[in-house]
Amino acid sequence: EVGNNASDGWLLATLGEASLLLGQLPESAEWYRRAVVAAAGRYGDIASMRRQVKLLSSRLSGLEEILGILQIPRVAIFTGHMIDTPDRPKPRFPAHLEPAVSMAIGRCIRENNLGFAYCSAACGADILFIEQMLAQGGEVNIVLPFQREDFIRTSVAFAGQGWVERFDRALARAASINYCVEEGFLGDELLFAHAGELTRGYALLRAEALETEAVMLAVVEPQATAQLG
Repeated sequence: EVGNNASDGWLLATLGEASLLLGQLPESAEWYRRAVVAAAGRYGDIASMRRQVKLLSSRLSGLEEILGILQIPRVAIFTGHMIDTPDRPKPRFPAHLEPAVSMAIGRCIRENNLGFAYCSAACGADILFIEQMLAQGGEVNIVLPFQREDFIRTSVAFAGQGWVERFDRALARAASINYCVEEGFLGDELLFAHAGELTRGYALLRAEALETEAVMLAVVEPQATAQLG
């Protein structure tokens, strides 16, 4: 008797593959559905199952349903504006837009099936994105350009203590935190650009490993001046 326990996942996938080879597609689909349940969110296992089915698809036809069952959430690369400083002369991301932007981010996460995220954690769009990903059960991986304390000083604290507390909560729940350099910020803006490239690299590699897609999600004011990072 095969159940849906984690230890049964590979056996269920093997039964699914055997059914494929026998041309029993409905039976195969059911075995793979059970295998996904048994994998219980271990997307690396599901990616391996999907990789094997993709190999078979070069010889067999009609495997779209099976590949759909083994579909893995996408990986998001996120970037976005910080919340405006109180004295900003020309508004770009004023504080009163926070609820609307947060709702739009949440909708975009759902519509694009985003399950994994790589981003920074500045006040404003970054933290809103992190909060929405976590609320929807996603995995968040944070990349900071330099020392945590200096990042708070340059990119969080000016917006108020509330944002600092949200930053701390975001980092506490992140699956990983990576720093471009271990030193503090000495004024070189290229570190922000380096952080952006590193974030993109992490996301692309993760998407490749999981047999899924990486997508860019950005919160931007179209008329804003482009900046590094």
